[in-house]
Amino acid sequence: MGLSNERRIVFEDGALNIIYVMPLDTPLPEVMSEKEPTDKSDTQRHLCKEEPPLPHPSTHLEKNSPSVDDGTQQQGETSFTPEPSTKPQECTIRHQEYDSGERQPRNLPCGHTVCSHCVDHPRDSAGAECYECHLQHEDNTVTQFMKKINLDSVTSSSSVISQDLITVIGPIKEKQVGSLTHLLTRQDNMRSQLDNYKSQVNEWKSQLMDTAQKLEKQVKEALQALEEEEEEVNDFNVSGKIIGRDVKRTLIILNKNKTPIQTLIEIERAERHHQNLKVWMTKFSQAQEAVKRVLEVMDTQLPNFEEELLKELSIKDKVDLLLQRAQNTVTPTTVSKQYVRLSADDMRTSPNKMKKILQTGRLFAVQASRSNRSAEVLMSEGRLCVHVLQDVTPPPDAYVIDYNEVMTLVKASPTLAFLDLRWTASAGGRVYINVNPYTGRGNQFLLLCMGEKGPSYADAVIINVGNEGEAGEFVRCGDYERNNGSGGAAIVEDLEVRGIYEKPLTAGTVAGWWWSDEKIPTAQFTITTRDGPEGNLCPTAFGEVVSGLEVVKEAVKCVNHCQVNVVSCGVVVSP
Repeated sequence: MGLSNERRIVFEDGALNIIYVMPLDTPLPEVMSEKEPTDKSDTQRHLCKEEPPLPHPSTHLEKNSPSVDDGTQQQGETSFTPEPSTKPQECTIRHQEYDSGERQPRNLPCGHTVCSHCVDHPRDSAGAECYECHLQHEDNTVTQFMKKINLDSVTSSSSVISQDLITVIGPIKEKQVGSLTHLLTRQDNMRSQLDNYKSQVNEWKSQLMDTAQKLEKQVKEALQALEEEEEEVNDFNVSGKIIGRDVKRTLIILNKNKTPIQTLIEIERAERHHQNLKVWMTKFSQAQEAVKRVLEVMDTQLPNFEEELLKELSIKDKVDLLLQRAQNTVTPTTVSKQYVRLSADDMRTSPNKMKKILQTGRLFAVQASRSNRSAEVLMSEGRLCVHVLQDVTPPPDAYVIDYNEVMTLVKASPTLAFLDLRWTASAGGRVYINVNPYTGRGNQFLLLCMGEKGPSYADAVIINVGNEGEAGEFVRCGDYERNNGSGGAAIVEDLEVRGIYEKPLTAGTVAGWWWSDEKIPTAQFTITTRDGPEGNLCPTAFGEVVSGLEVVKEAVKCVNHCQVNVVSCGVVVSP
């Protein structure tokens, strides 16, 4: 038996059968069967058979095919086994795509799939036969088999997925992915907004807690101020009664017949009572005006506050309203965030009141010519200290006093200046220096401690240590310009290089410094930490350390490995 690319030749029972295998649309050639000579002892016949109809091109002929006669089948019988389709969307037998009509997919009990037509028209009357596993199924009714298509088989191999399906699914997938991505982005944005709002709520909460603490403090101060105000009102009322009683007594005496001498005495006494009464009435008018302003603020700020909070406001609006009201809270000593102005007389005549004000740390001396320059006035170690002037505006609730009035108190007191030295966060201290204000260098030192003309010793550093470890050891400081010893020009004119008085060089001596090459006086100064040689005089001395020399001695140990700063300076009003 031979086989070619175009035909299959079968020779059986003395007959030569030629089977052509080609597409259905190819015309079939006429095949003639020629007689071939056979053995002379037998009768030879040449048999020519017609070519039977070709099956589907994808099927193959088997033993039971009518075109391949193995001698066991009867003439006229037709039997063939189709080649199973490899396309999961096609029927295994008919090789046609499934549809919703006659070719609906049916799942056989063996698990393979065929169309409804092949189930209704089986090859064998015994039942439907699976053409993949050749299992015979007794049921031959289409309704007995479940409608199903093996979608796993359809989608498992990308090589068999139709391009049309990819074209349809692709845009849907991209649209769905884009939609989900967009939603996730929006959700992330919303969560970010929630986080920001949470932070804002926490900030509002913190502000309200701080405000509550401030309000509690202000309420306590207000109650204390009211008690003091009540005492002052009582004292003022009592003094008014006394003055009124004296005036009435004087009137009675004047109306009586007295000698000229007695009359003159009573007239002089009446004049004193008259002046006292005028002073009392003036103070009353001033107090009445202050009370009037307070009442006006109370009337405009406090009413309907609770009603405003009960309105339908946003959380932020309510917080802002609370904070605004808290900032505008008034006490008997303040009027609508205005400074409470004091005078030098208040500092002299009301020590208890001043002590309470100083405890708040809100007293400032302000330069009249430059309202943005102020100096803190603090109580330290029983001394009333006026710190250096700085370009700082006092807070709204501060007590203020004119700087020039404070200076009148300084001039009336023994002149005591101070320097606050610091070389680490926790190391340092204050040095008090008694200064002779009647020398040019002493006056310059005070001006730079107060910053009255602009420059000051604040933020200056100790430049170096002289005669370290020896007699006459000293530290040099005061270069307010460069902090390296090359600056610190004098701010007072006509300073003498050697000063105007001399004193023995002892520990604690504060003296002026000059640039030795040019013999030019400067604003730099020295503080001696060890006694000088016996008989050695200092020609430029102008002050003496009265407290804190041990601080300077400690600074000497640190100059070589860390910086020693003058963090603040100033003058003392009262010792």
